[in-house]
Amino acid sequence: MIDYLKKIKNRTYEILEVAGPGDLFSRRINWAILVLVLFNTGVQCLDIWWPKTLMAYLQRFEWWPGNDILHYYFLYYSYWFEWLFIGLLIVEYLARMWCVHAAGGTHLASRLRFGLRPLQIADLIVILNFFFSIVSFDLRFLRLLRCPRLIDHISLTYNYVDPPGGVTGYRAAIGNIRRQLSEVRQTVREEQEKDLHAVRQRAESTVGQLRRIQQDVSIQLRRRPQALKESLPQIRETVQDIFDSLRADLSNPNNLAEVEVLNRVTFQNSSSVFDNVTEKVSYIHDLNWKDRISYRVVPLRQIGSSHFSGLENKADASYQQFEKIRIEGSLEGLGSVFSTFRYAINTVENGLSQGDDVLSSDVQMGFNRAINRLRDLNDYTRMAWESLLWELECEHQERLELIGQDAARYGRIVFYLAKLGRFGRQITSTALRACRQVLLRLLSFLRAQAVVLFNAASGIVKPVLRRLGLMAPAEREVRLALDKANLESIKHLGLPEDYIVHFAFDSLNDEALFIGFDEELATIEQAIQRWEDGLTSSFILFGQRGAGKTTLLNIAVSRLFDDASVITLSAIEYKMTTAPELVSYLANVLEIEDAASFDDLSMKLLQGPRRAVILEGCHNLFFKCIGDLSAIQHLLWLIARTNHHILWGICLDQHARGYLGLWLPLNRLFHYEIGIQSWQPAELQMLLMQRHNQSGYRLRYAIDKELEKAVRRRVHRWRRSEEPAVQDVLSQIYFKRLAEISQENIFVALLYWLRSLELSESDLLMVNPVSEIDLGIVRNFSLEQAFILIAVLQHDNLTAAELSSILDSDLIQTRLELEILWNDNILEFDQESTRFRINPIGLKAVEEMLEGRGLL
Repeated sequence: MIDYLKKIKNRTYEILEVAGPGDLFSRRINWAILVLVLFNTGVQCLDIWWPKTLMAYLQRFEWWPGNDILHYYFLYYSYWFEWLFIGLLIVEYLARMWCVHAAGGTHLASRLRFGLRPLQIADLIVILNFFFSIVSFDLRFLRLLRCPRLIDHISLTYNYVDPPGGVTGYRAAIGNIRRQLSEVRQTVREEQEKDLHAVRQRAESTVGQLRRIQQDVSIQLRRRPQALKESLPQIRETVQDIFDSLRADLSNPNNLAEVEVLNRVTFQNSSSVFDNVTEKVSYIHDLNWKDRISYRVVPLRQIGSSHFSGLENKADASYQQFEKIRIEGSLEGLGSVFSTFRYAINTVENGLSQGDDVLSSDVQMGFNRAINRLRDLNDYTRMAWESLLWELECEHQERLELIGQDAARYGRIVFYLAKLGRFGRQITSTALRACRQVLLRLLSFLRAQAVVLFNAASGIVKPVLRRLGLMAPAEREVRLALDKANLESIKHLGLPEDYIVHFAFDSLNDEALFIGFDEELATIEQAIQRWEDGLTSSFILFGQRGAGKTTLLNIAVSRLFDDASVITLSAIEYKMTTAPELVSYLANVLEIEDAASFDDLSMKLLQGPRRAVILEGCHNLFFKCIGDLSAIQHLLWLIARTNHHILWGICLDQHARGYLGLWLPLNRLFHYEIGIQSWQPAELQMLLMQRHNQSGYRLRYAIDKELEKAVRRRVHRWRRSEEPAVQDVLSQIYFKRLAEISQENIFVALLYWLRSLELSESDLLMVNPVSEIDLGIVRNFSLEQAFILIAVLQHDNLTAAELSSILDSDLIQTRLELEILWNDNILEFDQESTRFRINPIGLKAVEEMLEGRGLL
């Protein structure tokens, strides 16, 4: 008997929910339900609007026997028909709920999950509304909720056992489209090679001319110094003409016009790639029932054209990015080369004019340095074309992915909801982008005006206050603030060592101390869920140094992954800016053998098991130089190639993220971007108190005159600051101020907390009011110091040699500036790695200075 009931359940589920191809009885049942729903919905619509429409029309005729006879008959028959329909609907609803667990799962869980589906909820509302309208009030319009069931039943009648004759398969059609798009991109690559060859030849020709000038200067310097002194003006004019000619060739409008036409034609060809495709194709549809599949006819031309038709509008933005890199970057690099060459000539001229001995080796070194940098112009051209190709390929892949999703959803309600959602997101994003631009311009203007007013007021007030003795000398304040910013000063505060050990600045691995990051963890969980569902998924995490990025990843690995064996969490601790270095590193970390290139690595990853790879310290994969984005670009390509099989997560500094976002499409590659949010006072208090409670010391918050006023506004009657109500208010004020100072930086919060403490008794610590360290000296830094700080900020850490290479400056001068900034506690220095970093205490002041100068 039980087996017989199971067979009935399975057959009922197959009829109502699967409706497999070739099942004639199931198809007839679904057609009957479809016709019944359609007829009853039409009757209900006429019943609702009948008195205002058709009756008003019929009453115009004199031969009409009565005003309300037809209306009464119609209501009578529709009423009994509604009873019949509701009875069948109840039977259908109960049958669906009864047989749902035949597809798998427990009885209660399956039925609850199935009962919460939108269509089931709509059917239940229709049933309940029918009975409520009898006994209480009439809400007949709610019965129209049964209309979505039409689409559901229509989709069940589209299934075919075999693909219809004469209809092309979806995979073959999409494969043909991919080949056409690949040919379009290949046309761009051919033009890229031609342009690179032309630029390379032009640069080599210029190098040959400059080499001859270098040889003439060297020979005359050794044999005829006086003749060289007289011919230097002519040499300078010749060099000026050479560079002017090269500058004109690089910015030739004719070449740029050809590239613009090629770019526009490429995007137009891409947008019309679906014009000649087959009108309809057969798509394999998984019925999710006993490994059965069916075929569904999908209008591929209509779906593809809807996604690719607007691609030609992207041509202008793509060309503007190309022009920015190709022209502005090349001219900037050429200007730097010309300045270096001119400096070498001026050195020779000054030495001859003053009668000093000019070493031929020094002259040769200066000329060689300028000539070698001239070959870097080819890198600007390559980067511009790679940017154009990257933009084009990303647009192709993104739209093909959307077409695949629409083809899988076609015939279902979610297909139309997705179209509506994309349209809404497009309108919303356009409006938000326009509002954001207006708001940013307004804020920039207001901030600039506020800075001007503040500087003007400070320039008037500060001298008066200092002359009256009401303001301490600036030098004394600066030195005191710089001493407080020294991280080693914590050791001299007199705090017990057994207390300081609980506030170590290292990342947390103890799960008992994991607090906060609720929003960030929820976003990572969404990325993991998307990956587990078999969809493409990846995320990028960024934040300040000391914001808790490593701790957040430790929390995610500990809490969000069911199987720790599928996770690879690795930190990139040293600079790697070339693709071979990164391939070797990833192959070693992922334990993959015989991976000599990124193609090999991607192939082996796709052939291997599904896994999650999280890389920290990805700001170590680039230098802010021409051609030094190779490693990070190859990594992003690997992520884009494998993110449907591998869950990728990368972590880097937020300023590195901001710089890379100018050149690489990070926001389009990664599905989830996670920025460390600022800490709320309650969260910060919980974080610090959990560490403090492990020490066994008692706390008491101190009060001053300013805090006393704030406390009296909240607690009306109190005598001593030790009272619990007063201590509670003081703690709230303290952590609110601490959260404003530290924002998202846990490192800074821990440091200010320790600086606020004072040992009062053997087991009692006094918490003094927190005040921010004023590093106003940073605002007076020179432009050279600002360039050093922004370079260190965007790379997180640099050695003196690396910084000298990035800024193209003298090594000893760079080392001198770094040592001075380290002495002022603006920078930190690691003795083992010889790397400099921004001091977290001074990070906020450095950011404000760079933003005020428009460098950040």
